[in-house]
Amino acid sequence: MKRMTRLGSALLLSMALALAAAGCSDDRQPVAGDSIGTGDGGGSGTGDGGGSGSGDSGGGSALCPTALPASGGSCTSEGLVCQYGDDPRRGCRDKATCSAGSWQVTAAGCTTLPPVTCPATREAAAGQKCTPMDAYCSYDGDLSCHCTNCTEHPVQFCNGDPTWHCDAPNPDSACPAGTPNLGTACPTADQRCVYGCGSGGARTCKGGVWIESEGGPCPVSSRRLKKDIAYLDVNALGKLARRALSMRLATYRYKDPSYGAGPQLGFILEDVGKSFAGDPARGRVNLYGYASMLLATVQQQQRAIEALRREVRALRRSRSRRAP
Repeated sequence: MKRMTRLGSALLLSMALALAAAGCSDDRQPVAGDSIGTGDGGGSGTGDGGGSGSGDSGGGSALCPTALPASGGSCTSEGLVCQYGDDPRRGCRDKATCSAGSWQVTAAGCTTLPPVTCPATREAAAGQKCTPMDAYCSYDGDLSCHCTNCTEHPVQFCNGDPTWHCDAPNPDSACPAGTPNLGTACPTADQRCVYGCGSGGARTCKGGVWIESEGGPCPVSSRRLKKDIAYLDVNALGKLARRALSMRLATYRYKDPSYGAGPQLGFILEDVGKSFAGDPARGRVNLYGYASMLLATVQQQQRAIEALRREVRALRRSRSRRAP
């Protein structure tokens, strides 16, 4: 029975590790919101859809006009998409697409942004309480902070007081810190910069300008989206469980508070080597893979618990038969 108790404790530990994983893999990306601030050291927000970050406002390349062209105007680069403005709501930036020799303009038409007083720096804002809800402050590098009580990754969840959720700069020094506007100039052919998962989550340098590209898979589980499905047997589950239990946990602080303010708990990606728990290409934890490894651990422990229960029942029956 003591062995069962120890196994039960290990089961609880595995569940705690799963919760800790969410803290160590906070996949902060630019998210949609509803307002903007000046980001200049505590000034009031503009509330007019124009940000004050230093990112490109559109055009600025040999292919895109420097200002939003008139719909129907002539163009020569078929399929080229040019994006304009610096609204932190990425979907609220106007676009012009060259199609069949003429510009097709898509106006965002987003709501006016409310005013807001911004913290002096992005680092000072990260994780602090804020008001009003869905306000934005823009900072250098086309990075911003969003006042919200919602977390987008790994699942959307809204609760508690709103705090500043701030963009973190792209960890690749060859990439712009924040997501560049489509059609702006880029220096290195085929350079790929990932800012989020899914369609449009990345930018790739093609023909001297940034174009939209796939940011990699977001966690999805539908059978219709998968192939080569192979269910794990007991031996494979055992290997995953041992690997999960061998991971070293650490406390740490992020160098950039936008990834998470205050002490954090989790594992270090470089410590685990090749594993379903890591996404080395993006320098992040694969939370879906990590949680699945912990599930394998729980399943293995449950099998051991059930075996011990059967052993205990057999011992009780044996003792009852020997009793006078």
